Amino acid sequence: MKEDARGRGLAAHHVNGGYRIPRRTGHGWVVWCLTPLFVVAGISGVGRAADALSVALTSGNTRTGQFASLDAERLVLAASPDTAATEMAIDLATVRRITLQEAAPAAGGSLIGLTDGSQLTATSIEVAAAEATVSLATGSLALPADGLHWIAWPAEDETPPTTDWLAELPTPAAGDIVVIRRDEGWQFIECAITAITATEVVVLLEGESIPVSRTKLAGLCWLRAGTRPGVEPEPAPQDILLGLPGGRLRCRGIARSSPEADWTLTLAATTTAPVKATLPAAEVLSIDYAFGRQIDLTRRSPASTSVEPYFGSLADDAVLRKYFAPRTVTSTRQTDDQAVELPALLLRPRTDLVWTLPPGSRVFRAQLLPATPAASTPTSVLIEVDGVEQVRREIGGAGLSVDTPTTEQVMIDVRGGRQLRLVVDFATRPAGDSATATPTALLGGPILLQAPTIER
Repeated sequence: MKEDARGRGLAAHHVNGGYRIPRRTGHGWVVWCLTPLFVVAGISGVGRAADALSVALTSGNTRTGQFASLDAERLVLAASPDTAATEMAIDLATVRRITLQEAAPAAGGSLIGLTDGSQLTATSIEVAAAEATVSLATGSLALPADGLHWIAWPAEDETPPTTDWLAELPTPAAGDIVVIRRDEGWQFIECAITAITATEVVVLLEGESIPVSRTKLAGLCWLRAGTRPGVEPEPAPQDILLGLPGGRLRCRGIARSSPEADWTLTLAATTTAPVKATLPAAEVLSIDYAFGRQIDLTRRSPASTSVEPYFGSLADDAVLRKYFAPRTVTSTRQTDDQAVELPALLLRPRTDLVWTLPPGSRVFRAQLLPATPAASTPTSVLIEVDGVEQVRREIGGAGLSVDTPTTEQVMIDVRGGRQLRLVVDFATRPAGDSATATPTALLGGPILLQAPTIER
């Protein structure tokens, strides 16, 4: 049977077996499951990373300079040749993020997802026996094949590939899945994936080994216990996130002895001890130390959200409902020597949010301030942990400076807690002179929950 005929035979076999699932028109991706055990082989002499960098500190301040070295404890910035300044050592406990390069365009058309949530853009990928070889822009990455979660390939006229089919995979699946492109959607075939070459995917179906042209496929997915393709796992507190061209990679440690050296990584393994790997200098665009130890709640979906506008009928209109809903904005905080942009949630009165606290949570930190500094009436904020009140504040009100509104600092011990609840509502005052008079609501404005962070 010729290659194309074999591909058609595989599809026909699957349909006859009753597995064909109609899908909307689109192009697929490939899904695989892998344990994050990696060995990276660099290509020497390929573009080194720029040595200039920017360091975002946990205080909100920023430092800039020339890279000298990085180890598990500190980042060293080189002395400036134009001044008498000596090397500057920065304790990594105070570092939130290091930016080495601006975001770079991805090289390659294969999109690869790993079981730990890492995602790589590759020029090619091949799998033989238990090893996968991923070709990156400036080097190659060799890793155990059982660390892959999913792979997506673009159609001939498609850049980058689509991953829409990830949410439509049949569940539960009895085996690995190959995703075949059809004019009217995708076709999912359960099989065992045994190898991948530069041009073919070899599958085992009812005892027969069948090569299928990669041009027919939108993607692949391996059956992996306890994981779902497209769902990013919760990071461990010690996880560090590396920004790569067109992707991201989780690790447990990163070091570089000099500007001329490559990066040495410690990559987490699920079945063995952590693995050391080497990554070419130019591959790393950023290093996010806060990824695992500090969880930004502006990027974490609440377990529940309830919003009731003051005039209840406003919630019936889709446009107005979106207006009253919480949303992420960028706000500015003035530190001792500079203005710092921070993420924040814009929250209006009668908003009730509940977040699930991840394992290992220690402290919740945030700043509360009025979104409109000149607001004449305050807004009430209540914060609870597992139903127990921790903070109650009134934010805003008459007498505030438009330029420097009052900011309330919040720090709550959440160790052992399961849920964090935040309620924004109208403040109340007695309707008359008597303290026993029925309270009436003050029509306060929205507030900003600035840099809400769970520390672990």
